[in-house]
Amino acid sequence: MTWIWIWLSLAFATEVTLTTPFMGDFTIEEQGRGRKAVVFVHGEGESASSMARLADVFATRKLRTVYFDLAGSGKRSDQDALYPFMHLEIQAIIRHLREDGVRDIQCVGSGFGAIACMQAISNETPLSQIGIIDPVHTKFNQSLFSNIDAYPNTQPIFVIMGTSLVGEHCLSRLEEHRQVLLFATTSPKPGMQLLTEHPDLEQHLRAWIWKRIPNRRVAPVDMSQELLSEGEPLPF
Repeated sequence: MTWIWIWLSLAFATEVTLTTPFMGDFTIEEQGRGRKAVVFVHGEGESASSMARLADVFATRKLRTVYFDLAGSGKRSDQDALYPFMHLEIQAIIRHLREDGVRDIQCVGSGFGAIACMQAISNETPLSQIGIIDPVHTKFNQSLFSNIDAYPNTQPIFVIMGTSLVGEHCLSRLEEHRQVLLFATTSPKPGMQLLTEHPDLEQHLRAWIWKRIPNRRVAPVDMSQELLSEGEPLPF
């Protein structure tokens, strides 16, 4: 019977209901097993379904995956998107995983989802590393850099980026704070559409999650020569 339960935990996501003081109850989809976990957080204009396939194919007997709808998206589209408090849901997920014995918890966020992941880091809710897809500097006054000093100094930030001027400026500022492991594309597509258009990037993401990328202590990415633009400077 044990092997049947293990097979079911890998083949199908389990719904778990969590709660936060400001956002109330919310439901996550959890799949896989083990003491390592990845929380997939979608961005603006996306939903949990944007992360469902990655969560499904990445889940193994040694890796748990979690994805969910942020308030205002998907099955929660009737709820108000309280942006200053969305990171509390990620903290609730981290606590839930840690209570279940998971110790290596990572986060992969698309756009605003990455901001929420970065804001969720604390002594009580640590993340070992964060992956950013289509980086943005700020959304609704929520900044990627407001909590960046809490990000582990020893881990590069994994970034997948298309041809976005805002993304390039954001990347340049990221490099001022932490080492960056960059995988750039020539696609103008936003968010998770980058992975849809460039499926090869998924293999790099998988290697990063399993900490198998060679030379992880890569030198910081220098974008200074690529940021020559005219007009008003961006507000960050």
